[in-house]
Amino acid sequence: MRAGENTVTIEPYLYIFSESGVMQVGYPNRGTRAYSFRGDALFVVSSCLFVLIAFLSVFGCRQPEQVATPTFDPDEGRYFGPVDVAISCATGTATIRYTTDGTKPTASHGQIYTGPIHLTSATTIKARAFKDGMIDSEEAKAYYDVIGYMVIP
Repeated sequence: MRAGENTVTIEPYLYIFSESGVMQVGYPNRGTRAYSFRGDALFVVSSCLFVLIAFLSVFGCRQPEQVATPTFDPDEGRYFGPVDVAISCATGTATIRYTTDGTKPTASHGQIYTGPIHLTSATTIKARAFKDGMIDSEEAKAYYDVIGYMVIP
């Protein structure tokens, strides 16, 4: 290869570069084969698309991962007397925000979860988790039907 040539490494076994309107594909120990940009337009388009796809896969142009959806403990349901609800997220160091007023938690709205939520009446909890560099979690929702103590005469 000479100085000034544009090169993109696709795999350890293949390299593609262009100079003066000619595409050359090099195979180790087998030399190179030149293709003219002025030739078959379909070949040029498909070759350029191949190079673009290979470039994106090599250099990690992928969508970021999503933060895991928060979970509640205990599960939603009917409780006789107060209940303490813990919220957790499988994505380490994610910030969990929750609401109890029916609104959707966002990165800037809702209380930051710091410990179990003490419920003494019927409440719906909505929670989402957030972490820099990742897609926000899906919303988790649980309804706790907390009723007073039951006295049996």
